[in-house]
Amino acid sequence: MRTRPGEERLADHLSISVLTSAFPVSLLDEVIRASGCADRRRRALPAHLTMYYVLALCMFPDRNYDQVMRVLLNGLAWRSRRAPWWEAPSTSAISRARARLGAEPLRALLHRVAVPAFRAHDVGLAGLRPVAMDDMMLAVPGTRDNAAFGRPDGEGLLPRVRVVAVVENGTHTLVDATFAGSAVERHTLAARALRRLGPGTLLLARFGPEGFGLWRTAAATGAHLLWGIAGADGLALEHRLGDGSYLAWPAATGGAPVRVVPRPGSDWLVTTLTDPGQAPAAELSARYAGRWDMAGAMAWAVRCGPAAVLRSRSAETVAQEVWALLCVYQAMCALALWTEGSQPLWPAPPA
Repeated sequence: MRTRPGEERLADHLSISVLTSAFPVSLLDEVIRASGCADRRRRALPAHLTMYYVLALCMFPDRNYDQVMRVLLNGLAWRSRRAPWWEAPSTSAISRARARLGAEPLRALLHRVAVPAFRAHDVGLAGLRPVAMDDMMLAVPGTRDNAAFGRPDGEGLLPRVRVVAVVENGTHTLVDATFAGSAVERHTLAARALRRLGPGTLLLARFGPEGFGLWRTAAATGAHLLWGIAGADGLALEHRLGDGSYLAWPAATGGAPVRVVPRPGSDWLVTTLTDPGQAPAAELSARYAGRWDMAGAMAWAVRCGPAAVLRSRSAETVAQEVWALLCVYQAMCALALWTEGSQPLWPAPPA
């Protein structure tokens, strides 16, 4: 059913209200000051308005630069119950404002709002809190500056960045995230996203044979691991257990015992949960199958074609846009949890 123009404007206004509720001006000003990016003189596009604009770019991936600015300004006026009085700045003025702001305030904002929500009924498998790690590629415009991000295996016409995120598997809220050019190996980038893991968690992830290179780093956090690993069928299975799983002591894990669930025709499951009484093989398989999928979760960010394409034409503004995309994702998760009554609309960020 097609919506009338007035309904479209109302939806836009509500989207901007969600944005400003999730990220109040006081929070934006705080991260701007902490990042050393505060305005030194009065500007038509102050830093906090530029931050709202970058966040709005991610909320409206199907609108052009000028349209997003107009939606933002009209939405701010509607929220404040004032008649719009401002004139939308030019595209060049917006570009200069984004360059002045840089990426650091958006990175700092993500670290402030990446407060994982947790629901008691999501606990399972030996009482552990499941978290999931996944990654996706984002294409960026093929400018000379963006070429430094690289093209994976020389594929495609556009450079790409790889984003790795860790989320609460039940609520899908972010625990941590990082990104780099596509030339950075997935397991190398994933090691940067393990900082907030610890005892009491179960990390669900999928890796190729290179996953064993990350295994010891991940296990050293104190978290338990449940990974699907391609190529794990080469492991020496040394002791069969009653549920069809096996114990092994591979050199790749430093000789630490792991439990392996063979799955013909698919990745084998490898876990640090060695007691089948606490975590039967069938439950391991079910929990692994239900892990968070980043590409699916970010489907709303797709602008054209099968892959998400960012807009930014320089390395610094690409970083700015990636951090903003993750901030908006976190706000959408918080809104979804609020609608089901699981938590307040915007949990207080950590000090």
